[in-house]
Amino acid sequence: MPTKIPIYSGCEGLYKIGMKHPNIGLYFNKFFDGWSDQWQIELGRKQTWLKSMADATDTRSSRSDLARYAAVRLASLVGDRRGVLRCYSTCSPLALGLGNAHPVENGFSWHHTQGYPYIPASSLKGIVRSFANKWLDTNANISRIFGREGEGTASVGSVVFFDILPLSTVALRVDIMTPHYAEYYQKDNVWPGDWQDPQPIPFLTVAKGQTFAVGLAPRQINNDEDRFDCQLVLGWLDQALTSIGAGAKTTVGYGRFFRAAKEVNAEQQIEQEVHKLRAPKAVARTFTTPIEEEMYKDGYEDKEVFMVPLTNKWLGRMNETASSPTGLEIANRLYNWYKKYRPKEIANPNDKNKKKLDSITHVITSHGVKLT
Repeated sequence: MPTKIPIYSGCEGLYKIGMKHPNIGLYFNKFFDGWSDQWQIELGRKQTWLKSMADATDTRSSRSDLARYAAVRLASLVGDRRGVLRCYSTCSPLALGLGNAHPVENGFSWHHTQGYPYIPASSLKGIVRSFANKWLDTNANISRIFGREGEGTASVGSVVFFDILPLSTVALRVDIMTPHYAEYYQKDNVWPGDWQDPQPIPFLTVAKGQTFAVGLAPRQINNDEDRFDCQLVLGWLDQALTSIGAGAKTTVGYGRFFRAAKEVNAEQQIEQEVHKLRAPKAVARTFTTPIEEEMYKDGYEDKEVFMVPLTNKWLGRMNETASSPTGLEIANRLYNWYKKYRPKEIANPNDKNKKKLDSITHVITSHGVKLT
């Protein structure tokens, strides 16, 4: 290893954290440490380092909660926009961001804040648009749905695409591609031949069976035409992801998705979590005194339930402490309970209630407090 590591000044402490850093994407992009003393990458070091990235994501359970929460928030946003959320799972390896610059030659697409693999909304939009243009014989206005392209004519479309987000921690695997004629691809006037050495190149992929949430919404939620376009594009999305796929190397089978019963069930679970997310949060009740808290536990806010502990418990405690502040507090709270839940009995009490109310009011007035 070199004596100096090529990282930003002041980041040495962060580097020492190593693979414990919660954002694997940040670590992948900024802290590659596989250099030799001559600033070369030793043979096999790329694959070993990528394997460590894949192993780290498999054990990073803390990211699963964040990924799930982000997907539920996405579903909530899509629902507010009268859109549709679908879940798809990978049925083949998914190669993302291979064109991103990186010391191991092939980069990867990581969510910039959460640090998990994802597909940007712009990529999803390009996939579906390309599918519609190339494979569909449709009379739909592609430019209106996806927006016009070209300098001076660019515009937004009638359908909004959202980032494709994972539902939980994403399992990664290391694949290898082996160009047999590297010199032929890199240099002019060089022909492919058996004498050229194959060049194994490792790269990260998303493993099979990883589930992602995909969201679409109409640009204008009150526009019938935009909502119709959204439903139309939803059908194209199904076909595009299952037939041509997403990411890199789709021509050799990478990036295919599927949607079956498990994915439909995942959609339903997310919808339930959205309802919980939107439910009003219960505010913890605070009490000013222990007497108030105890009365609350005895059912103080129920006109039928509290009458039993009032008769069998609180009147006796009130009389036992009649001359103390505690007795006054109990009497005041009992009198206020009658005023709120049984006001007619104060105005016209029966024999039983008259005895109770007389006892309560006697304690209050004995402290020089006027009844209101």
